[in-house]
Amino acid sequence: MEQERSTEGGDRTNADHLNKRKVLNKYHGVNKSALGPASFARSRMIPTTSLSMPAFLLCILLVSASTLAWAEISEESPDRTSPRSLASKRAIEAIPDDSSGWAAMEVLALTAGGPDRNLAAAAAEHAAQIAHSVDPFDLDQQEIQRATVRGHRSAWLAIAANEDAWVDIRIYALDVAARLDALLRLFGEANSPSLWQSFLSASDPQMRSAASTLVPRSAQLDERLRALLVGDEPEEVAISAAKRLCGPLRVESTATPTLNPAELSRVQKLSRVKALPIVWRAQLAPCLVADGSLDSRRALGVLLQQSPPALRRHLSALTSAQSAAPQK
Repeated sequence: MEQERSTEGGDRTNADHLNKRKVLNKYHGVNKSALGPASFARSRMIPTTSLSMPAFLLCILLVSASTLAWAEISEESPDRTSPRSLASKRAIEAIPDDSSGWAAMEVLALTAGGPDRNLAAAAAEHAAQIAHSVDPFDLDQQEIQRATVRGHRSAWLAIAANEDAWVDIRIYALDVAARLDALLRLFGEANSPSLWQSFLSASDPQMRSAASTLVPRSAQLDERLRALLVGDEPEEVAISAAKRLCGPLRVESTATPTLNPAELSRVQKLSRVKALPIVWRAQLAPCLVADGSLDSRRALGVLLQQSPPALRRHLSALTSAQSAAPQK
């Protein structure tokens, strides 16, 4: 394993950097695991459509090409731009990225957990697109068992928990697992905080930041989010935790966060750190608006002053809407 990674040199460093930025830009401050009211749940488990014949053949191509690529990657000098590797990546991209691609979730997990960097990234990202497109109400041809969904969730959780894997692939895997967990909870399964606790305590701060936006909410996990807000040194982790606790930066948000003095103090300090991008610090506005204290109003004023015009208008609208809302 060490020999394999040592042969990749600067190419892998550059690829890792680009992929990390792409994924973190996508997931920072974004909660994609929310699924909507559980009151719409049906008694039947998630139905799914079968793959069309072309898509089925593409899945077979994916398995075959991935096997060839993995064999090739084990050689002393792997060529990641070989026709076989590109063919399997094209096969991944050709799998439908909507609910009709559900049948490919297992083989995508196998590929995402493999040693080929490019294939793993393509498979993980594609699986995330499929997971978010699954609509249990629109699919009505063939039902699948909850155990199948649990199995897929376990497979993607294992990839996300693998600290030897690339961080962007781990984040995509956590996104897939969180979405599948949301589907299970929609159909009445109990929340399991123990599945997610380790991700909020991951050694990689990028993983902690992403987990703050993706793991399901619970009293136990909220306590960990509050700890991240107060004590986590990488500011992006604390900001992600604050946004999850206080709600999104939306005028129509109905979140009513209650932060203790230590948590509010950290939010106020983070809002004044000029070294942080203003679009990150603006995510703290819901916490400041909901508090309404003099210190929070001053911190919000700093954000308004330093924001570009479009963001300043949005923050002003958020402040006005919150001020006009009836006090409870």
